[in-house]
Amino acid sequence: MAITGIVVAGVSHIPRVLIQTLKEELSVYAFTTPSISTVTAAGIDKLDQCDVVLQEFQAREEAIQADALLSDEGKRQKMEVTAKEFFERLTLIAEAVENRRQAAAELRKELDRLPKAPGEPLVEAMLEKEIRDELRTLDESGRMTRLADSLKRKDLAILKAIEHGPFGANEFVPDEYRERLREQLLEQNEKAEFARWKALVFVGEKLQLLANVLDTHLGKYRVDVPTFPAKTDTRTVDLKGVNQQAPPDKNRAVDKKPEHVGAFQ
Repeated sequence: MAITGIVVAGVSHIPRVLIQTLKEELSVYAFTTPSISTVTAAGIDKLDQCDVVLQEFQAREEAIQADALLSDEGKRQKMEVTAKEFFERLTLIAEAVENRRQAAAELRKELDRLPKAPGEPLVEAMLEKEIRDELRTLDESGRMTRLADSLKRKDLAILKAIEHGPFGANEFVPDEYRERLREQLLEQNEKAEFARWKALVFVGEKLQLLANVLDTHLGKYRVDVPTFPAKTDTRTVDLKGVNQQAPPDKNRAVDKKPEHVGAFQ
């Protein structure tokens, strides 16, 4: 990150302002969805930890800026080293993002897992094939209606048949439509865990935003000294030893006798 106009500039301000904004957003989210307050509280705690480190970094920035014993180049080098040092300490945010991403993925995998049928697997497979054969006799609109009605009754037979089809669920209904019905089903049947999954995703996205800003402002911190290109055209003009003050050579063509003209004319 190049900074011009001054020797060094503080970069802790922008991440700290963002932290306050994110804390407010997480607090509002927790207020509107109290059941997931533990998830948002853990996210706010990570933001507070990050802010403590940034406060220390800000103090170091100001000390470097005010150090009269350092040359301009010395200040630049010290700021770059300091930014790198504190960026390493702030990897806690990137780690928090990854932890929430993994937790959300594992939870969603559990939520999306359909319960196994109590009967024999072979019998279940035959029933699913019969359902798929019947669905193929309907147009797409009819299949979508049949699936939606069955899920309202909490009957998962059609959904299982569709998702276990050899050519993929998209053969019967669009994936977007099926995923939307699945979301509605989870909100009805697994409300608490589904809210927790959404909270993990939300908090992870907010922390990822902060991680990106930290990477830009500290991880890639660099102070470029302005440089001006020197003249590189060193070509010289070869005057070939000619006296530039001498009169020009007389044009010999003036004294030449015209062709095809008689000597006595």
